[in-house]
Parts: sequence; C-alpha cells; structure tokens
Amino acid sequence: MGRNLKKQPYSPEEKRIVQFIAERDSVGRRCFHGDDPVGFILASYGWLIKELKRYPEKLLTYEELKSTRGIGFSRQHLHRLESQKQFPGRVQIGDHHIGWLAAEMDDWIEARAAGRLGWKPNGVRK
Repeated sequence: MGRNLKKQPYSPEEKRIVQFIAERDSVGRRCFHGDDPVGFILASYGWLIKELKRYPEKLLTYEELKSTRGIGFSRQHLHRLESQKQFPGRVQIGDHHIGWLAAEMDDWIEARAAGRLGWKPNGVRK
C-alpha cells in the first residue's frame, strides 16, 4: 500500500478527471470500492492526469450550451443572469464571438443539481 494519497476535498478539475477515467477504464471503475477512491485513481493515473491538464480548456459556443449541456436560455436571459452573477461569465473570443468555459458550465450544472430541494444523491425523496 505505501502510497501517500491526497485527502479530500478534491478540486472540481480532479473530480472531472477521475470521472473521465472511471467511465472509460475498467480498472478505474473497480477502484471506486476503497476508502479513498478518488485519491487512489489520482495516485494511480498521475501520468494520464498530467497529459489531460496539458490540453487547453474547451470553450462552448451559444449553440453548444444548448446541444451539449442542455442550457436552452435565450441570449438575453444569459446576459441578465451573467450581470446578476448567477451564471458563469462569457469569454470574448473575437470582436463578434463569445464562448463559455466548459468546466465552469459543468460546475454550474452540478451546483444546480446539488441544490435541488427534497432530493438525496441517490434520487430518493427525503
């Protein structure tokens, strides 16, 4: 055993990387039965994590917000939410092009899902 595993809490980036590995690798899926599965996968797949971090962050266009994340708000409503700090801010790509960081969108969706009242993580009502 001798591995020095990181203790929780884990960053959203670490959680996304672990989820990515667990979804695609049978060894990663089996690792979720220990005391610290996230730490075990992070320690076991350090080489892959370094490689994944080398790639730049994905930007989503307005159309991709709808098609890949299911966020169907109008442009006007998105702007209103952004100005009220209730939605991640846009990134100016060019003079007439904007995008949103995919990781921030995933975090925003996760926060919305976690904030649902009356639901436990397994989907059973309180």
